[in-house]
Amino acid sequence: MRVHIVSAREKLYDRLVILSGTPGSGKSTIARLFEFPVLLAVLRHSKVHAAVASALADCGALRERMPTLLASRLPLETDYRDIWEFPYTEEVRHNLLNALIQARAVLIWTRQLRRAGVDDSAFEAVPGSSGRAAFEAVGGETLSHFEARAQAVEREIYSIVGALLPPPEEKLREFEASQSYRPFEAITEFKIKLTQLDPNKTISLQPMVVLDDAHVLHPLQLAALQRWLIRRELRLARWILSRLDVEPTEDVLALSQRSNREAELPGITRAREITVINLQGNDRNLFRRMARDMANRYLRLMPQFQNRKLDNFSVLLNEVPEPLNATKTKDLAAKVDSAQRRLGISRKRRTELENQVQAFKMAGRDAQIDEQHAMLLIMMHRYANRVPQESLFGADNDPEPSRPVVADSGVYQGARIHLFHQYGKPFFYGMDDLCDASSENAEQFLRLAARLVDALLARMVRPQAVISLGPEIQHELLTERSHDFIKSWNFPHYDRVLKLVSYIAERCLGESLSPNAWLSGGANAYGVPQTEFESVVQTHTELANTLKFGVAYKAISLAQEYPCKNKTWCLVQLGGLPILHFGLTLRKGGFVEGNVADLQAAITR
Repeated sequence: MRVHIVSAREKLYDRLVILSGTPGSGKSTIARLFEFPVLLAVLRHSKVHAAVASALADCGALRERMPTLLASRLPLETDYRDIWEFPYTEEVRHNLLNALIQARAVLIWTRQLRRAGVDDSAFEAVPGSSGRAAFEAVGGETLSHFEARAQAVEREIYSIVGALLPPPEEKLREFEASQSYRPFEAITEFKIKLTQLDPNKTISLQPMVVLDDAHVLHPLQLAALQRWLIRRELRLARWILSRLDVEPTEDVLALSQRSNREAELPGITRAREITVINLQGNDRNLFRRMARDMANRYLRLMPQFQNRKLDNFSVLLNEVPEPLNATKTKDLAAKVDSAQRRLGISRKRRTELENQVQAFKMAGRDAQIDEQHAMLLIMMHRYANRVPQESLFGADNDPEPSRPVVADSGVYQGARIHLFHQYGKPFFYGMDDLCDASSENAEQFLRLAARLVDALLARMVRPQAVISLGPEIQHELLTERSHDFIKSWNFPHYDRVLKLVSYIAERCLGESLSPNAWLSGGANAYGVPQTEFESVVQTHTELANTLKFGVAYKAISLAQEYPCKNKTWCLVQLGGLPILHFGLTLRKGGFVEGNVADLQAAITR
C-alpha cells in the first residue's frame, strides 16, 4: 500500500481515483483497510498493527489517532449489471444505477456508525453546495432520517431490479422516493462523537465510496459512471476498482497518446481530474520482503508448523542442489575436452581459465564440479570469440583475447541454465525464485507456495523426516504448477497470448543456450524499438489487444524506455508462469531483438 497509495496521497480524496490491476493484485484488500470498522480496529490495536496504522496515517485515513474517512465498499458483482438490461433509455438506466449506488452507500455509512455506537444525538451531516432543499431531500437532518430515506430508495429500485418484468418507463414517475435523491452532492462531511475514542471531541469524517469489481458492469455503464463521479462538485472521496482488461488498450500499454475517453468528456483533462493507480507490481525487492513476511505469517497460523516451531518458510527451501551423477559429469567433462581441441585452446590457457573457475564463489560457496565444467565450457567459447581465428592455430597459438575472459556471476548463471536444459539439473528453487516467479502478484505467490507447503506437510507424517524441500522437488513442483496454470488459462484472447509468449520463449531459449552464454543467464524478454512500439495501437490493433490481455493477466509485462546499445527499447517481458513453463531465467534484463511485425505474425500463424 505504501508504494501504490501513499505516493498519491495528495490526490486520493478530492477527485475520482481508479485502482486497476490483475486478479490477486490486492485491490479489494487495500479497499477494506479504509472501511470505518477497520480504521477503528487498527486504532484499538495500534501496537499490533503498527505498520498498517503508519501506512494509513501516511495516506491521510488516520490523523492524530482519529479516523478521517467514513468509507463504504460496494462490490458491483450483484444486481448492478442487471440494470443495463432494462428496456429503458440510457439516461434512465444510468439514473437508476446512480440512485442505487448512493442509497446502498448511505446504508453502509449509517450501519457502520450505529455499530460504532453513534446515535442521532452524536451525529451531524454538513450540507453541500447544492442547497438546503437537496440536503432535506436525502434526510440529512438526523441519522435516523438519513437511514430511512436510503432504505426507501433502495426498496423502490430493488422492486424494479427484482421484478419478473420491469415496469414500463412511463410508470417510473410513480417512484417518488428515488426522485431528486443525490446524497453524494448534498453532503460534504459528517461530524460525530465516538465515546470509545474521545467522548468530548467531535470528529470530522469525509464520506467515501469504493466501487469494487467495476469491470462487471457493461462498458457503457462503467464509462457513464466515471463521467458522473468525475464531476468537481462532488465532495466525497470516490474510488473505482477494476481489472486492467476493461481499460482502453492504449492506457494498459502505457502509451503517451491521448485517450479516446478524453474526447468524450469536453473540458476534462483526464490526467488532471482522475488519479489512476496501477497495482501492477514493479518492485521486485519490495515484493520479496512482503512475500516472505506473508509466508511466515501463514506458517504461524498452521498448527503443524507451529507445534514444531517452524516459522521461517525460506529455511524450509533448500538452495543447494545435488551435483550431477558420475555418468553425466563424465559426459560433461568429455565435452570440455572436445571443445578445447575443436577451438584450438592451449593447455596453458585452459589451466588459466580453470584456475579462475575454481576460485569463483557464488553466495559464499564454491561451484560444484559440474558447474565448474559448464562454466569452463562457456569461458572457452568466449575466449575463442575474442581472438583472431587465424591465430589460434598459428605459431602463436595462445593469443590474448580482445577483452578479458572472467569467471563471474554471468558465466555461472549461464552454466546453470545450460545444465538444466542439457542435463536436467534443477533450476528453479529457493525463496527468491518462488517470489520472482509470482510476477509481484500476491495471489499467484500463494498458489505457487501452496504446492510447496503441501509437500512439506506430507513429510511431517514421518516423525523422523527432515522437514525441508530439496531443489529437485521444488523445481518439479513449481514447473508442474506452471504447466497446470497455463493449461487452465481462459481469459479473453488467451489463445493469442499463448502464441505470443510461446514465440518469445522460443526466441529467448535459442539465445539463452548459445555456447558462449553471451546473455549470461539468458533472456526472458523481446525488445522492440520504442518508437515502433508507440504506434502499435494504430498499426497492429490485434497485436495491441493481445498485449493488453497478456499484461492484464500477468502473462507478460512491459518495460518501456529501456536503454541498451545506444537505442531505446520497449521490452515485452514474460511473466513468471511462462518463464517456469518454458524454462527461462527469472533474472530481468536479457532480451532478444525484434520488431512489431514479427510479433503480429506470431499470433496469426
